[in-house]
Amino acid sequence: MLHPARLHYDTQVKNYHLNVDVKHIVELRGESVDIDKLKELDHQRRQLVKACDTKRAELNHLTREIGKLKRTGRDDPKLIEVARQLSAEIANLEQRLRSIEAEFMHLLLWIPNTVHASVPLDEPKILREVGESREHKFDGLDHFTFSRLLNSWVWPTSLEVPKLQALTSHYI
Repeated sequence: MLHPARLHYDTQVKNYHLNVDVKHIVELRGESVDIDKLKELDHQRRQLVKACDTKRAELNHLTREIGKLKRTGRDDPKLIEVARQLSAEIANLEQRLRSIEAEFMHLLLWIPNTVHASVPLDEPKILREVGESREHKFDGLDHFTFSRLLNSWVWPTSLEVPKLQALTSHYI
């Protein structure tokens, strides 16, 4: 299953077919996300995934060869050393991949939803007002900061609801 933020990137930034400039939408929503950096990180991530998969395939092939040799009673220290080097390279690539994915997901979480191409991108116009507007005693939090306060990205379970209520009562 795709992470929701990842799905958001694939559908709205990378493969967006409508005539909507995502950079412009991000600016209009008051966010400052570097879309070019996001695309570059995605390109790097895809290259690293491809390299990791290739190295894993080589390692699998080598381990099969080593297994065949051991079943016949022979041993090849050169092949074993090559397999160790491949394992170290894979670990290094996976570490770089994790750091790039972390930065990628962090940027991705700050991209707001894009609007449909038929929606005007001007300043919002108030057509009518009903009743009086309320004054709130708190400043709102965006979803990213609020979830950081919860120290979790998952929906709260029944055991976490009291904790959630205690956190939210602090801001109300």
